[in-house]
Amino acid sequence: MKVLIVDDDNLSVKILESLLKSHFLHIVSEISIAKDIDEAKVKIENTSPQLLFLDVHFPESTGFDLLNSLKIITFEVIITTATENYAIDAYKVNAIDFLLKPVQIDDLERCLNKVINKLNNTGIIPAISKKKLTLPTIGGSLFVNINDICFCEADNNYTKIYLSDGKSETITLSLKELEALLPTNLFFRIHKSFLVNFEKIVQYNKSEGGTIVVEDYHNRMLPVSKQIKETLINRLRIS
Repeated sequence: MKVLIVDDDNLSVKILESLLKSHFLHIVSEISIAKDIDEAKVKIENTSPQLLFLDVHFPESTGFDLLNSLKIITFEVIITTATENYAIDAYKVNAIDFLLKPVQIDDLERCLNKVINKLNNTGIIPAISKKKLTLPTIGGSLFVNINDICFCEADNNYTKIYLSDGKSETITLSLKELEALLPTNLFFRIHKSFLVNFEKIVQYNKSEGGTIVVEDYHNRMLPVSKQIKETLINRLRIS
């Protein structure tokens, strides 16, 4: 399936593109990107996409203006925006679904299921391996099982991933970008610089503002932000 992302927000585009490439390459054959309505019209004509991820807000127009300007729409549309205010408008233009930013993998899978069902009526997307993730590195790609990730540490615009085998790898995504790719029910942001696999937490220390220890890295004391300390304690069900 050919996909066109129409969005002028670079971070949103990068997150969505990374999710598609990491989890859905078995159904997405080509991904194109347009930063404005005029470029989108050209890409639609040249690439003949089957699916548009369409943002609403642009400097001098809206995504709905793009759809209204087309004589024939031969693709499915998923509206992507940061607010829920456009849900009714999405329905009016026959969009197949509505995605809130930042896009989460479960919501994206739900939308893609609808598209596939409508396009070829073959049932839902084949089982997607949420346990596997393909991540960009300076020299290529890192293929990793999500459950093998113990914690992640911000490294300027990159992220260092610490694995259950004791090894660490640096990927060319920021911690925020990586967080968007990982399941929210499993990974927890304990600090602006640390993202932790919740199932790997083996110890919580109240002293010095709060620290945790994760499985396989007992010599590392990871700091807990004061802002999320109470949330973490509630989730750990401790007093």
